Amino acid sequence: MAVTAVVTSDIVQPTRIGRHGGYSLMTGAVATSGTYATGGFAIDLSDYFVTPKLVLFEQMSGYTLEYDDTNELVLVYVGGAAAHTHSFTGTAQADLDMNVMDDDSAASNGTAVYAALERGKTQDAMLWSETANGATALATSDTGALSVPVLHRLTQNSVIKGTDADGAAGTGVQLYAVLTQLNVGWNNSIDIAVLQCVNAGNANSSFAVATPTDTFDVFDNDGAATAGIAGLPTALAVTLDEDAASTSGRLLVNNTITGNDVYVRSQVGRYLKLTHASSGGVAVYFDDDAGTATDRLLFVSPTDANMTDGSIGHTAGLYAVEGWWLGQLYCDDDAVTESQRLLFTNAAAVDVEVATLSGNRLLKLVHSGTASSTGAAVYFDDDAVDATERLLSVTAGDADTTVQLDTDLKRYGQVDAGANASNTAGAADEMTAGTTLTLSDLGFIAIGTTY
Repeated sequence: MAVTAVVTSDIVQPTRIGRHGGYSLMTGAVATSGTYATGGFAIDLSDYFVTPKLVLFEQMSGYTLEYDDTNELVLVYVGGAAAHTHSFTGTAQADLDMNVMDDDSAASNGTAVYAALERGKTQDAMLWSETANGATALATSDTGALSVPVLHRLTQNSVIKGTDADGAAGTGVQLYAVLTQLNVGWNNSIDIAVLQCVNAGNANSSFAVATPTDTFDVFDNDGAATAGIAGLPTALAVTLDEDAASTSGRLLVNNTITGNDVYVRSQVGRYLKLTHASSGGVAVYFDDDAGTATDRLLFVSPTDANMTDGSIGHTAGLYAVEGWWLGQLYCDDDAVTESQRLLFTNAAAVDVEVATLSGNRLLKLVHSGTASSTGAAVYFDDDAVDATERLLSVTAGDADTTVQLDTDLKRYGQVDAGANASNTAGAADEMTAGTTLTLSDLGFIAIGTTY
């Protein structure tokens, strides 16, 4: 028996649409029974329209229904099994490596390399080094010509000299740090200060650092021991603990204001660290009359020896003030996974990536709490003519090693588009004649003329 269709309307009569043309709209449902015949089945909308023009059916049971307004029949289609067959041919990315050259004199032939992380960004990093030529340079992959920039920044540690003088208190005057900024830096745990004292010459002065050449201002202030700046608290006396294990922790202040370590900026942009300590150390005096500017910091050494302090440099004070965190880079040439041979230790305890200037590769830097003992320090030789041989290290294996540029990252596709990419869609087929078609409550919208 051929398909019969019973129509029910959701409204008493079609709703007129527009002011002219005699078109109206109705919604309703269809129930069908019987066997399908090629060419479609009839649907009677004569109770609602003079001439039906458009009928849209919802999909049901995998069927797509189409209204033939010329013959006033409904055709039923079934999705073809071969529809939307996809094919894709691509070329897998070739391995690209960065060389780390074995060099027993790496520390003198290059400059130390650091991973720089900006506060708030824990995935992307940059490479920084205080390059010999004072400019940014490139380290290039051995194949593919992908380059990683190594930015010139003040990352090199300097050495401050403390001169033992039994008459320091008479030759010089007590040195003070005056806070100018509170709670700044990578994790808001740094204070910034300037140095001041009651200079004998009644004028501002300074002391020098020999290597790298640098200068720190010491401002003259007759009220140095008590006067603050811009309403900030009283000055802090500077002391020196020659027994401190860390050279960057030998100059001290008792920062009763915030409990933070304090940093003093040099004329070229390095920072001298003054470690917060509630006690310890002997007074540091400043002799502005000393003819040699590197010998102006005095103290009375318990061991009767001069002292140096390596606290100027990249450690939390240099760029942490501006919201950066630096971690020195090390190479573990024994690492089995070639893309995980560059290590550093960072406060966020996360791996990071450094982007290449072109291409879709990244240089991976792996966080390791034991980076300095697991690997050997990495240095950058910006003078090397061959840009593929600018990264240096004293490798454990006493041989050059490679670091594979990472491709296993979702931000970039892992295959290159090939020449043969296609998308072939198969057409839906009309229902086979003789197939039973039983549908109930099949919703539809119809538009037609009513006069």
